[in-house]
Amino acid sequence: MGTRTCNALLSALVALGELSSATRVLQAMDAGAAEPPNAYTLCIMMRAHGGRVDMRRAEDLWQRLETQGWIDTVGLNTWLQVCLSAGAPARALQAFQRAKVDLPALRFDTVTFGTLINGLTRLDTRDSTQRALQLWGEMRQLRLPPDDAIVSALLAATIRHLGAQSALRLRADVLSLGWPAAQLQRHNAALLAALPSTSEVVADLPKWRALGVRPASTLASEQAELISPSEQLALADNGGEPDDDEQLDDDDVRWTTTASDEIFERHGWNQMGSSWRAF
Repeated sequence: MGTRTCNALLSALVALGELSSATRVLQAMDAGAAEPPNAYTLCIMMRAHGGRVDMRRAEDLWQRLETQGWIDTVGLNTWLQVCLSAGAPARALQAFQRAKVDLPALRFDTVTFGTLINGLTRLDTRDSTQRALQLWGEMRQLRLPPDDAIVSALLAATIRHLGAQSALRLRADVLSLGWPAAQLQRHNAALLAALPSTSEVVADLPKWRALGVRPASTLASEQAELISPSEQLALADNGGEPDDDEQLDDDDVRWTTTASDEIFERHGWNQMGSSWRAF
């Protein structure tokens, strides 16, 4: 039986929840009773064991991929999903950082960053949200286009944990990508609730205007308002937005990691042992 046929059979068995039968098929492939497994074979099984939160077997398959030199973007993304589904964000970040050094030819994609960002925002803490925002900054530097799920998860978490300025800067960054206002419309209610009062905005109009906020348009309201997307983009074209360095270094939140941060994530799990938790 050919590898492609075996892979189709494995996918069907896993979809049916027949992981024990799928395991026997892999054992037959390893024993020579069929063509040998390839990287896709191991990814199917790694994802399946990850779905059962069986990290030991999932990691065995990840190590096989490493040993064979078969790690590509799909394999890395699969392992990241397994780690984050199992509640092991530090291991996911370690694999991400190691890939940068050990696999320089590997190219991350939107799925790579989406997996990490969505997984970190699900932890729902300030630290995990800050790390997710830093990954956003890295993704933007690589010019990878974000999808709606990334923006939705990150904007909601930023509003909850990092405050109005970071959320507004993120919104402005999304608008600069050419996203229509309608795509962000459903987030505006939560963002409006986080805005400063009109009196606070009036006290520093240039700052808040650059972030896309203006005083209330009526005297009866103390609620500040969002500038329309078209007006905000016009401000950016006229130099009204903060410069690139300011965009990547908020007053409260860094949008990039330092070299020492990345080194710690790459080696910290091994150095600190299984008790270490980044978040």
